[in-house]
Amino acid sequence: MARMHVGVVGCGSVGMLVVEALARTGIERLSLFDFDTVEEVNLDRLHEATIRDVRLHRAKAHLAARTARRAATATNFRAAPYELSVVEPAGFAAAADCDVIFSCVDRPWPPASPHPQPRRPSRCSWTQATTAPSTTPPTSAPN
Repeated sequence: MARMHVGVVGCGSVGMLVVEALARTGIERLSLFDFDTVEEVNLDRLHEATIRDVRLHRAKAHLAARTARRAATATNFRAAPYELSVVEPAGFAAAADCDVIFSCVDRPWPPASPHPQPRRPSRCSWTQATTAPSTTPPTSAPN
């Protein structure tokens, strides 16, 4: 399991906990996806975020990579942050390279997306990535 390439989509409060836990378990390679930046309202629930991160408009994906590097137990650990949504072509292509993907998002589409927003709170789920990526954006899994 340590050699698996694991992706985490959504590096907010839930995603950050998942990222740290994965790094502590010995995973060697993480890809971290989040197009959002740290805001002051995130400080009470975003592990290791500081007011300096807010002032620098630090991307949540970069904060997650920093957190993962500090927590990592693997000797050859790599964390790659992506300031992308996985529904964008570049983000989708990067996510398709993962063996397993944890979805830790509060909504499956970017805020400006024409797609309807879900009415349920944030949750984290995982899925095994497919070996042959589809040309259509991923969709939210049913409960």
